[in-house]
Amino acid sequence: MKVFLWGIITLIFFSGCDATLNTKVKMSELYNNDEKILTGFLRIEVPSCHSYEDSRKDSKTLFDLKSKIPHILPDSKFTQCYRKEFNSYAEFTTPIQLSKNENRSNNYIGILTDKSNLLSVYVPKKLQDNIKELQDNSLTKVNFKVKLQLINDLGKNSPEFMAFSTFINDDPIVVGSKIWLNKNSKPTLTLSDVSVSAALNNSQAIVLIKQ
Repeated sequence: MKVFLWGIITLIFFSGCDATLNTKVKMSELYNNDEKILTGFLRIEVPSCHSYEDSRKDSKTLFDLKSKIPHILPDSKFTQCYRKEFNSYAEFTTPIQLSKNENRSNNYIGILTDKSNLLSVYVPKKLQDNIKELQDNSLTKVNFKVKLQLINDLGKNSPEFMAFSTFINDDPIVVGSKIWLNKNSKPTLTLSDVSVSAALNNSQAIVLIKQ
């Protein structure tokens, strides 16, 4: 886990671009007692996919990302680099730990569910310290986003829960509002800057609370 966000933040500073971490989690996975590794998709904005001198070669930024990410993110793999409109992106897969109760991972970013909270995001203390040190030594602002696609595979409407500091399908959620997912729905949760900051500076960022 220590190498995960430390590496991401380092590469963001290196390239001066944004990074977004996406993953999918099923409601059934949150309600059962099984722990597992989820697949995360990391997208990093790059100046270009190809070298300006020779388009058959990777750009310097992409070349460095492809060589460094596997060492920084355990078991990560480069998948593609592409241009969309005026921006270019490098994409990697990387593991994310789905944890239950207080059995937290020391190796990966974690999604946690326990008796009170349906979904939280956590970052280990050692990694938090590394990120703070890096931020203190850099003038570049980090723009790191986390998006979670929540899949209701329960075969019915989900139980009610409350959402905090998050957006559901880009709509802000009023704190304290009771919500639920319709059968077979697949909304995307985007953590607010407050939630991302909580994950990086506190023990965890609480996203969904059970009712």
